[in-house]
Amino acid sequence: MANENTPAAPTHLPAEIQKKWQGEYEKALAAAKNDSPTDTKAQHRAALKAANRLLAVAAPKSAAEIDALESWQVLKRETRRGNRVCVTADGRKYSFPVPAAAEPAAPEAVELSSLTKAQLVDYAKENHDLQLNATDSKDKLIAAIEEARSAK
Repeated sequence: MANENTPAAPTHLPAEIQKKWQGEYEKALAAAKNDSPTDTKAQHRAALKAANRLLAVAAPKSAAEIDALESWQVLKRETRRGNRVCVTADGRKYSFPVPAAAEPAAPEAVELSSLTKAQLVDYAKENHDLQLNATDSKDKLIAAIEEARSAK
């Protein structure tokens, strides 16, 4: 459990990652107290730097890899002017061209179960004007889209 000197983990992280972040912070803070016993600011800077290493995201190399990132690893993900664009949790920005489909499928013909959660959220927004939460289960996202399809 975090002590009163441990700051709150970033709120966009899942609970298990928040606990891990706080654990890393506390472990690094204890080590920093040995390294700089009188400089509390340096101790907390070192602990924060160590905890934030958990937020590092492997650099995606394609639009598909952007879509494969976990929702907590991405602060923003969108398709803009034929490019898949994202800002990762560590603040880095990436943009890759979206491969052109041979022939665009009708929204009703898209097999929802083959899409990632991020793709489902984007699909719902672009084709059904739905604002879905990427933290919901894939089944819940699919159900919301199916409901929107049947309402047409």
